[in-house]
Amino acid sequence: MGTITKVALIALLWITAVNPGAIYGDSLIRLNMAHAWWTGTEEISVPPNYKPKSRLSPVGVLGVGGKRYIPYEVGQSILMLPGDWLGTQLHQVFPQIELSFLRRLVVSFLIFLPLNVAVVVSCFWLLRVFDFEERLAGIASITWLLSTTVFNYAQVPSQNNQVLLFVTLGYAAALACVRRGRLHLALFSGLASGGDKRP
Repeated sequence: MGTITKVALIALLWITAVNPGAIYGDSLIRLNMAHAWWTGTEEISVPPNYKPKSRLSPVGVLGVGGKRYIPYEVGQSILMLPGDWLGTQLHQVFPQIELSFLRRLVVSFLIFLPLNVAVVVSCFWLLRVFDFEERLAGIASITWLLSTTVFNYAQVPSQNNQVLLFVTLGYAAALACVRRGRLHLALFSGLASGGDKRP
């Protein structure tokens, strides 16, 4: 078994062990955005004459035709969209499981889990492009997972690890393009670097 496979497997086991399967806070709001997009529903519904109690009340922003929108960027919502759709479809097969719980569970394990493993693997790749010895790059990648905020954001889904993934991939691909002469990686670097941008 190669070092990259071991790194991915160790990361997968650790991240699976600490993943509560719950999505809350900003990520839950972004999941609701994704759900509203493909179901054609409003992102935020407030009753007529609604008076917010504080600045944290969910009022959104008014758009065309008086529709309310969540004032967040769309990046993480786009990533969660396939998982949200699949969770909704699975609810038709398992109607005894609450829809919102199933949607969150599917997104947590089928979207966030692989993305977090990819963060660790991208770190390994970046270190290898810097000519670190394979074993040392593997140990450093796992240490990076377990001793930095990467581990915390693997437990509590937020967009931090997704942004980190795209930045790391962008830098690693650009460096590999320059050092190893693989010109197709310049395109990949541009795509990855564009993936971490927020409107």
